[in-house]
Amino acid sequence: MQHRRNLTKPSYVLQKLALYGRSRLTMDREDVLLAFYPKTGSTWVRFFLYNILTGSASQATFDEVNAAMPEYGNPTMFTPWPFEGPRLVKTHLPFSPVLFGSNRVMLTVRDPRDIMVSLYHYAKAKKTLEMEGTIHDLIYDEEMGMEPFFKHFASWKPRAGHIVRYEDLKDEPIEAFGGICAYLGLDADVEAIEAALEKSSVQRMRDAQKASTESFKNHDPNFVFARKATAGQWQEHFDERALTYYRQLCDTYGFDLYE
Repeated sequence: MQHRRNLTKPSYVLQKLALYGRSRLTMDREDVLLAFYPKTGSTWVRFFLYNILTGSASQATFDEVNAAMPEYGNPTMFTPWPFEGPRLVKTHLPFSPVLFGSNRVMLTVRDPRDIMVSLYHYAKAKKTLEMEGTIHDLIYDEEMGMEPFFKHFASWKPRAGHIVRYEDLKDEPIEAFGGICAYLGLDADVEAIEAALEKSSVQRMRDAQKASTESFKNHDPNFVFARKATAGQWQEHFDERALTYYRQLCDTYGFDLYE
């Protein structure tokens, strides 16, 4: 598989190291880390949390949510937290004792096979990746493939105070998102959770993407971020070799959240 890796550019590396260092300095012991591997529902969860925190009846855009909800290693770490309570900091990074302290952690996971399907469509649409190849090329890729998810999960699992499955967010949203609110100490009753979920639906997020001007500049103009948001898509793409590889990774990393 061919794709451009910005990590090979010295200027990019220096910029990211500076952002990581500054982000570490801004971390407060009360901040909560929201650890997500890419395509495990980070945008959906952050939209929901933004809607819970604001309680606004208006529809938020991607630009508004991304500006208000900080991401580790991103300039949003250096803007004031606009809400009461602990700051909620998203990261896609694996755990690192150099970058992260002893903050509370919420970890969200998804069936790794569905991650590959969603990540493939995303990578094909993001211009800066310039990815070529099939989904099977992606599955075995050392940087973007399936094993990096398992490594990410293994790094955060011992530190996570709350682990959320993407599929439970889909199948039992009131209970699953209610559990997130309880862990984060957010005062939200069933009515508030239902209202926030309505404003975070797939259609609402598609509308929010259309209203956003900054968040998708580097994507194909036809790209739809909230594509399907369904489970089990992997069954259309995984052959026996890929399934064997998945089972081997489950055994290697002691991963038993999915069959």
